[in-house]
Amino acid sequence: MAVINPPSRTSRLARRSRDDRVVALARRSGPTTPRQPLPTRQRDPWHRRRATPEQAIAFAVVAFLLAALLGSESLVGLARRQPFGTTRTIALGLASGLDRVAHALSLDRPSHLARQALGKDRQPYDVDALISPNRRAGQRSTDSLAAPTTTVPPRKTPSAATPLKVYVGGDSMGREVASGVSQAAPNALSDIETDYRVSTGLARPDFFDWNQRLAQVIVEHKPDVFVLIFGTNDNQNMQTPTGILEAGSAQWLAEYRSRVARVMDLVHQTNTTTLWVGLPPMRSHGFDQAVQAMNAIYREEAARRPWISFIDTRTPFAGADGGYADSLADGGEAVQIRQSDGVHWSTSGAAQVGQLAWRVIARRWDMPGA
Repeated sequence: MAVINPPSRTSRLARRSRDDRVVALARRSGPTTPRQPLPTRQRDPWHRRRATPEQAIAFAVVAFLLAALLGSESLVGLARRQPFGTTRTIALGLASGLDRVAHALSLDRPSHLARQALGKDRQPYDVDALISPNRRAGQRSTDSLAAPTTTVPPRKTPSAATPLKVYVGGDSMGREVASGVSQAAPNALSDIETDYRVSTGLARPDFFDWNQRLAQVIVEHKPDVFVLIFGTNDNQNMQTPTGILEAGSAQWLAEYRSRVARVMDLVHQTNTTTLWVGLPPMRSHGFDQAVQAMNAIYREEAARRPWISFIDTRTPFAGADGGYADSLADGGEAVQIRQSDGVHWSTSGAAQVGQLAWRVIARRWDMPGA
């Protein structure tokens, strides 16, 4: 068995000395590189100190106030949309204050210029002037019309050159009504204008005034047919000069009837057809009770006006018990007629509403589909 002895201390020292001499010789014989000075840090002219948390908060507050001032008009509109109460009063007060400051500093000028360019800053229309020629002087809006004192121009015959101009307006359910009417109407003979406004109705003209909008449509667009639907957002308190009226109360129902009557009188123009689409059953029991009360007003006020055709959607969309139904049988198959929110119509439901409305329009204007 071979034995390997470890190197002695003397041999290790000799080897280290030899290695040191080799390294020293290599350093003397090789090229030498002068030591480069450490680069000095150049200051970036665009370099900025990082903001402290306090500065960041201050910047955010200033930016928020500037944005609020620039968009003060939108903030006022948002505050007006809130339900009547203390929260709305406070929000509207703050927003109105910001709007006054923005106006004083001319910060609202860009938004006003944009509104003028879009034609949104206009003088209000005289709604009474558009209504009064269609009624006997001194009569209430629910009274019958007097015979016309001037010759009524002949009603046009819809054609490809002069299509029937159909205006579909109202709250968010107007979208489905317009979609259904567009499917039922012949494209070559009709021109459908869709003008639904989400979260609007007749209860809150402070948020969106439908009388002003319809007056604008009458003057500028001159449609042949009006198809209107309201009520989805009207089951809420209303503000009057005498105070706030609680939704569903006798005073509320009387005021709502007056507002419905005013719109019905407004859309009565020469050689026009107006359809008022009622609301279908609603899934919520409480909301459905309010809808039935509003439908009764629509039906009764329409019956007093020969120029208004009320379209009943409760009966054709009711279930076996006469109430809400998600789907109905059609040819042995269940067809979904309502959306998941229990309020709006589905695509199939919208098509059925459109057919109901178009049958009336086609009958009045001697068009296909009557």
